[in-house]
Amino acid sequence: MPKSIIQTAFFALALIYSINVSAQQFTLTGKLLGQPDVPIILNYINADGKSVKDSTTIVNGNFTFKGNINGGILAELTLSRSSSKFKKGTDRNMSEIFLEPANITATGNFDDLKTLKFSGSKSQAEFELLQSMFQPTTAAMAAIEDKYLANQGELFRIMRIDKNDARLASIEKTMDSLNDILVDNYNKYSREFIAGHPQSYVSAYELYTEKTRWNIREVTKTFNQLGRDMQNGYYGKQVQNIITGIAENAAGKVARDFSSVDANGKAISLSGLKGKYVLLDFWGSWCGRCRASTPHVKELFTKYHNAGFEVLAIACDDTPNDWKEAIAKDGTDMFQNILQEKRSDANKNKLIDDQYNIHVFPTKILVGKDGIIVGRYDGTESTKQLDRDLAEIFK
Repeated sequence: MPKSIIQTAFFALALIYSINVSAQQFTLTGKLLGQPDVPIILNYINADGKSVKDSTTIVNGNFTFKGNINGGILAELTLSRSSSKFKKGTDRNMSEIFLEPANITATGNFDDLKTLKFSGSKSQAEFELLQSMFQPTTAAMAAIEDKYLANQGELFRIMRIDKNDARLASIEKTMDSLNDILVDNYNKYSREFIAGHPQSYVSAYELYTEKTRWNIREVTKTFNQLGRDMQNGYYGKQVQNIITGIAENAAGKVARDFSSVDANGKAISLSGLKGKYVLLDFWGSWCGRCRASTPHVKELFTKYHNAGFEVLAIACDDTPNDWKEAIAKDGTDMFQNILQEKRSDANKNKLIDDQYNIHVFPTKILVGKDGIIVGRYDGTESTKQLDRDLAEIFK
């Protein structure tokens, strides 16, 4: 190949590379009023998927941040408490901003970063639109939120006096009902925004946050409707990982073996229950919907246990005391219970719920006698399908 062609090809590749790099770079320039020279911090996820805590100093009210990101990223701009005029116990002086590969400016007053005005980021404008949609749109919705908070305050007040007070169950039930209404309202606007903005990084972010509220079928369908850049951005890739991970732990796949110690200190493993149908019930004492589903699980256990059906309840993100209190209160000592160790950097991606890609609580997984997954039931909406599957198995 002639040298000139090689050089041309080299410079063409170099140009493409530089365009790709610059396309992923953001610049955030700020002008703040009312503050001497102090540090300001920007927290965000970089192009490598790693958390970055960048810091610079405000000089004569001016500051600048630069970095590389993968598409749009929600970031946090904040001042340390040593720099803030806010007193101890109050909210931090901070602002959320949706970064994207662009030149972005921030203007406002140091005393209240929440009121900063941003320009240059289309994603930020879309993020502000999304936030405005989530504001209570009717007096009724605002009243429901006030009622929820009032019940929450009463719950905490009683728990400080007596954690076994009989009134707690009723208050929790009321809070769950109110929360369902608020979540349904939130989901309504979330779906509306994503449907109207498939080419927005904010839609990919919102889908990522909704992964714990929507079933995997809806998550997958919505993901497939996003633009290619949104799918390949940071949040899109996180959603894709979830979809892939759940598919690897769905019906027809081999159930991943694990071992632990049950509530009585006895060693237990999934493989040790081979030859029986085993329902893995991922829950937590803190999860109202999980606790609400417990009576039905007990009914299923009583109905099918003698025919070779076991329940293995796996408590996640729980404490030993709360876990044991919930077992005693709910009467679930009839089947086997294990407490998953607390999540930490050391055991990241090694916990049972990580292995099974659990993102919704409760989630139930039915494992066959041969160790093959029969069905996966995310949330509470698939209870009827679990009933049908068990009825077919034990007919």
